[in-house]
Amino acid sequence: NSSSYEWIPTQAGNYKIWVDVKDSMGTMKSKEMSYVVTEAALNLSQIKVDKASPQEVGTPIKITPEVSGGTGNLQYKYWIWFDGKWTIVQDFSNSSSYEWIPTQAGNYKIWVDVKDSMGTMKSKEISYVVTEAALKSRQEH
Repeated sequence: NSSSYEWIPTQAGNYKIWVDVKDSMGTMKSKEMSYVVTEAALNLSQIKVDKASPQEVGTPIKITPEVSGGTGNLQYKYWIWFDGKWTIVQDFSNSSSYEWIPTQAGNYKIWVDVKDSMGTMKSKEISYVVTEAALKSRQEH
């Protein structure tokens, strides 16, 4: 006996909504309407790293962009800036994370491009500091 229904579409597309209403005498009326559901806009909200800056040379750092929305399969491209130049470390692929192992100390920038199957692209950049590896003391036997 509910006069409403909450519908949560799970994919984009063109839909028809049909409603039948019947009174206590059994008289029924019907109505149809068209409804279009679109994909949520592509959004790259932040770039996450599994280890906070700064880290030592040789430390593996997992880079993961936080993405929502977009149409179809998402593609990811990873860049690293160091010493005045940008280097693509992973060209567009399905990989939603990248493991970077810095080989030199210094100030870096991490850049991520994300694009959907419609060609919409979002980009974001963060700064990251890499330090020299600390000397480890050796025990003599």
